[in-house]
Amino acid sequence: MEQKIILSVSVITLFISCNSNKKKTIDTSSIKIDGVSLDNTKLWQANLETTGGIKKMQSIMRSFSKEENVSAYASLKGELEVEFTNIFQKMYNERRNTQPIA
Repeated sequence: MEQKIILSVSVITLFISCNSNKKKTIDTSSIKIDGVSLDNTKLWQANLETTGGIKKMQSIMRSFSKEENVSAYASLKGELEVEFTNIFQKMYNERRNTQPIA
């Protein structure tokens, strides 16, 4: 009888603990990137520069294989930052070239 009680309490505890994990949300208002602003919660329209840049960044991440080498992360960060900057530079240049001349 005592074993059934212990087993029942264990199963109930396990069930409750497994179901109590709630999804965590990220407060996007605290994220700040110089020169980048969000329009509330609206999704951005991705252009070719953005999708191409994101694909390059994904490729950089996939090819990274030096997880044990701590200093390699600095290099990875640098590569990703360059590509991130390139995305915005290309978008800026495209907008500047397509703006009507006043």
